[in-house]
Parts: sequence; C-alpha cells; structure tokens
Amino acid sequence: MGQEALTRLKANLEKSAINENSLVKIQLELFNRQRQKLAKEKGQEIKEYLEGKSFYYNQKASNYEYEISEAVNLFTNEIQKIINSYDEIFICILKIMQNAQNEQKTCISNIAVLEGEKISETTRLEDYDGDDIKNINSIISNLQFAYIQKKINLQVIVNECDARLLWVIDNMQKDIEATYQTKELALATQDASTKQTLFKKIKNLFVGKKRYEAFLEDFKEKGLQEVQRTVNEKITYLSFLLEGILKQTDQTKDKINSMENTKTKVA
Repeated sequence: MGQEALTRLKANLEKSAINENSLVKIQLELFNRQRQKLAKEKGQEIKEYLEGKSFYYNQKASNYEYEISEAVNLFTNEIQKIINSYDEIFICILKIMQNAQNEQKTCISNIAVLEGEKISETTRLEDYDGDDIKNINSIISNLQFAYIQKKINLQVIVNECDARLLWVIDNMQKDIEATYQTKELALATQDASTKQTLFKKIKNLFVGKKRYEAFLEDFKEKGLQEVQRTVNEKITYLSFLLEGILKQTDQTKDKINSMENTKTKVA
C-alpha cells in the first residue's frame, strides 16, 4: 500500500467519521422530537380530558384553571420521570456505539500503518535476507488479520446499539401510554365517562360543582397514586435493564479484546 493508497484511506476514514457524526445527530434529533412530542401531547390530552369533564358536571373549566393545571403538572411530572430514565439509556447506548465505531476506525488505521510497514521493510532488501522478509511480512499479516477480525467483532456491538436505540424510541411511547391504563385511574374517571341521563343532568344543576370537585380530587389522588406506583416499577425495571446492557457490553468487549490479545501474541 503506497502513499496514494494511504491518503485515500485517510480521506475515507474522515468521510466515515462525518457520516457517523451526522447519523448520531439524526438519532439524537429524532429522539428529542419524540420525547418532547410525547410530553406535550400527553399533558394536553389530560388537560382536555379534565376540561371536558367539567362540561359533564355542568361546570365551567375556566373556574377550575388552577386545579386542572395542578393535576396536569402532577401527571406530566410522572411522564417526565419515565422520559428521564429512557434519556439515560439512550445516551448510554449512543456512547457505547460511538466508542465501538471509534475503535473500528483505530483498527482500520492500524491495518493501514502495518501495510505501510510491510512495504517499507521489503524495500530494504540489503538489510534482510529472504527468510527475514518472509517472517516479517507473515507477522504483519497476522497482526492485520487480528485488527480486521476485531473490527468485524465490534460491528456486533454497533448493530446491537442501533437496534436498541430504535427500541428506546418505540418503547418509551408504549410505556407512557401503558402508564395511563391503570385500574385506579380508570375507576377515578369511570363515573364521568358514561352518558348522562336526564336525571343526572338535572342533578348536576344542583350538585355538579361538588361532584366535579370530588372528581378532580379522586383523579389526582387515586389516579396519581396508581400512576406513581406504575412509574416507580417501570423506572426500577429500566435501571436494571441499563445495568444489564452495560454488563453485556463489557462482556462482549472483554471477549473481543481477549481474542485480539490471543491473535497478536501468536503473531
């Protein structure tokens, strides 16, 4: 591999780095948009739901702006806890992938350097006999193969990270939706989710204010308690999941490094 080939390789590595950085930016942007969208949409959904129930109880939502806002904030805070947990996982996976990609680029660079050394040694024929040149080239080739194999093995980590990043984006939304399918939250809203009979309409003219205020309290207390339990369980699970990802990555890297050490020692 002459100087021209080495120059081309350097240019390819720089181009690869630009492409990888662009991909990382795209992934981060996609994730940020998704998390912002989820928090905003769910908060608006809860707000519209509570305002809609004020009509059911023959009340004006404008008279309960503070109470509705307080309820929305309480629930969106729980949403944010889930998002924060997924933030931590996403960033961690992204760093693992970037580290693996950087190691791959180092492997390619080392292969190029070794190839240059091989050519360099074979040109100084007066310093070595034929067997020396053959042995040197064999050692260099074995080292190059070790780096090639390491690069291939590192791709396993990159592919796993790619799949996990997509999983985070998809599963974060599923978990947030599932959080609001709790039994207590359903019970807290059950009375207000049925159609009004004429009797109820008349009744709400007299006791609607009291019933709506009771509904809001029930929604905040029973609904929120169950949501908090669900969120805490999910956060604990995600914490163990992150721990498992880190452990698995370390095991894979140890295996890759062990294989590299074995091959380079043989070389």
